[in-house]
Amino acid sequence: MSQGDQDKSEKPTPYRLEEARKKGEVAKSQEVTGVIVMVAFAALIALGAADAARAFAGATRGMIGLAGSGPALNGGFVSLAGALYAPVGQALLPLVLGLIIAAVLGNVLQTGPMITTHPLKPDFKRLNPMQVVRRIFSMRTVWELGKMLVKLGALAGLCAMFVWKARGLAEAAVQTLPQRMGGLMLSAFIKASIYVLMVLALAALVDLLFTRREFMKKMRMSRRELKDEVKRRDGDPQVKSKQKQAIHDLLKKTRAVGQVKDADVVLTNPTHVAVALRYRPGKTMAPVVLAKGAGFLCTHIKREAARHGVPIMRVPPLARALYRECEIDGLVPEAQYAELGPIYRELWARNGVPA
Repeated sequence: MSQGDQDKSEKPTPYRLEEARKKGEVAKSQEVTGVIVMVAFAALIALGAADAARAFAGATRGMIGLAGSGPALNGGFVSLAGALYAPVGQALLPLVLGLIIAAVLGNVLQTGPMITTHPLKPDFKRLNPMQVVRRIFSMRTVWELGKMLVKLGALAGLCAMFVWKARGLAEAAVQTLPQRMGGLMLSAFIKASIYVLMVLALAALVDLLFTRREFMKKMRMSRRELKDEVKRRDGDPQVKSKQKQAIHDLLKKTRAVGQVKDADVVLTNPTHVAVALRYRPGKTMAPVVLAKGAGFLCTHIKREAARHGVPIMRVPPLARALYRECEIDGLVPEAQYAELGPIYRELWARNGVPA
């Protein structure tokens, strides 16, 4: 194989990308999914934190009220505790469902709906030590390490900024009425979430671009692979050429059946092949094959001959030879004159034509 065949210099075809998709191989960034989940988490916490806090406070008050009666730690106590904290679960249920939906949405937005079981099949190539070494020292590993360090640095910077401003938040909390403390904490949570999500969203965007670039690079094809794909999809050119020729021959034979009415005689096998001949002395050098056919075409030729009163003669060896050696609209070869001569003399005698 030449070096040109080895080089993957061609862009992947839509067919190759579709085949990779069927195997679950798509460009997908987990960072994007993680950011979408965190956005959903922050939004749901901001919207439902008050209800969850009230439900938890009410359940806690109920548990404190039970402490004075000294209930026995048995099944009844467990049922009572479950009843007390049931509102907490109901308040947190939207959060859990929202995170599940966000995780699914984060993948669907990148890849579209995709269901495949191919990744579940065991791949023993992954156990190859050389494959493990390649993955460890691959560009993807270096990228993941660098991305993690940059994210940690950016988040550390945000933490330092929050710590620097924590004193102001503490002073504001001291001066705030208790009933307004929740609003103050919620405002601080929203501001912190916005800064954190901005950093993570930027990292996710860069990771998505890198992932798509690496995926398209992985999917690139050599010229040999392009040729092989064309053969797989459209078939071998030689096979296609033979198929086209066979179809052309069949159509030609089918159209030639319409010329049977002008034939002098139809020679048959008698049931397998049929050949219709016409000879016009002075106009053609030898008899011409107007139509020929085997199987259903043989039956059709004989039916047309009978309908138009064309003689049908059973001459198996000659019929097979003419079917094999002659083309439609072609002349009968000289080697067959000896066998064909008596047939035409008989035809002319029937019609009163001098031989």
